[in-house]
Amino acid sequence: MKKDNRYLAVQSILEREKSIKFNELFDIIPRTVVASDMAQDYRTFAGKVRNPESFTIAELASLSRLFEVDPHKLLELILPHVRLPKKKL
Repeated sequence: MKKDNRYLAVQSILEREKSIKFNELFDIIPRTVVASDMAQDYRTFAGKVRNPESFTIAELASLSRLFEVDPHKLLELILPHVRLPKKKL
């Protein structure tokens, strides 16, 4: 099966652009395409895009393979969305 050419567009953007947000990647390649290529239910995948901290390491590795980028690139986009627990006083 041939890979969607929009993955190459995402790869190019991730390699050269610093100001893109994680959810903006899916303006380039639809969530439906990525969810299908990852063999995930669309609603599950869309929920994880809305709440990126819920992605597993294995799912991020799979995404990085689809986008053909270093997984650290995806982590850089996701980390600002991670909510840390509040410290108890």
